[in-house]
Amino acid sequence: MRTPLSDLNAREVLDVLYDQLATPVAMAEGTFDEIVEEVIDGCLMIDLPLEIEAGEFEELQGVGQDDLRAWLVDLLRSEFAEHLAWQETLDGRPADGDLLGQAFDELNARAIVAREDFACCQRCGLSEIRDEHHDGEDERARGYVFYHEQDTGRRPLYLTFDTPNGSDESRAALGNEVIGVLREQGLVPEWDGDPRRRIALDVDPRRVRHGELADHPGHGLTPKEPDQATGASTPSLQADGFVHTVTGVRTGAESFNVAHALVRDGDAITIVEQPATWTATGRYTIVDMLVELPHEDGNDLKYYPGRNQILYDTDGHAHARHHAATTAYLLPDNAMLVTKENGLRTGLVFDLPPDAAPSYLALTGDSRGKVRNDLTLPRTEGTGD
Repeated sequence: MRTPLSDLNAREVLDVLYDQLATPVAMAEGTFDEIVEEVIDGCLMIDLPLEIEAGEFEELQGVGQDDLRAWLVDLLRSEFAEHLAWQETLDGRPADGDLLGQAFDELNARAIVAREDFACCQRCGLSEIRDEHHDGEDERARGYVFYHEQDTGRRPLYLTFDTPNGSDESRAALGNEVIGVLREQGLVPEWDGDPRRRIALDVDPRRVRHGELADHPGHGLTPKEPDQATGASTPSLQADGFVHTVTGVRTGAESFNVAHALVRDGDAITIVEQPATWTATGRYTIVDMLVELPHEDGNDLKYYPGRNQILYDTDGHAHARHHAATTAYLLPDNAMLVTKENGLRTGLVFDLPPDAAPSYLALTGDSRGKVRNDLTLPRTEGTGD
């Protein structure tokens, strides 16, 4: 299954920015949703559009923000899948990264500040680590140990170490102590005893992800069947202050016809009768929904943002809604106002590759991924178009 963005070599296109996705996955730092919130929404979706607008990232020119975000989410999903596949090759053996983490925990307990993937380079790390805290009983740090971001993907991994006074005698003593702690964890460090040389470790710093740290879209995915007791086939979910009920899912359409269009005249936008045909690059999936206000909501009228809805297919790939096609599908009624009495009947249009089958929606509303609620889709109805 391919899309135009799927054909890009993401590591080459994003260069060092790709590490912002890959490193937290490798180091088991944060859940899938936390990385989406902090890295994708909190960093990449702020920096990338600005750099693209400035002429950088030529391969991403003309890509809409919804599609860009869905691509980044899909890259993250792929990183998770590859990471879990790597974990399987360990056959139950502890990962080097976990052993190294335990060694660093022990060093911190000894009032030696130990940090992984810390600072951009050795010079900055030596300066910044003095502001970090340890977990030991001593008020002041006895020493400092770290490897920096440029070392994270290199073999061997080099550990920089220093002491508060920086003397050769104190550095040599610290180096020997670090060597001893590493060996206690079964690691094999190499160091010639020179206090001015770094300690070398031929290790892979990746860590094993367990439980919710391993969970990601497509991981152990088993689509839910309709409720056999009630025969329900229209799942509902309360998310971001609204109750969402899927009333229909249509797939397989190469195109759909509309009777209205938006026309811009200066700053004014009007809706006019203008028949048109929207053609998919793959196949359209159209999800119809009823959006209602919860009973406890005291409002009679509320605006529904309807942004950042992500559809996941049965392979776990993420797809952003097609903004322009969704707008055209909803015309002439595109007010997006939910009333207490009648709710809002709305829809989402996704342009999926021909061999993709929809599985569920991640409803993030206006929260930019801070709250992701998964709504499993009922069995789909082919359009036959």
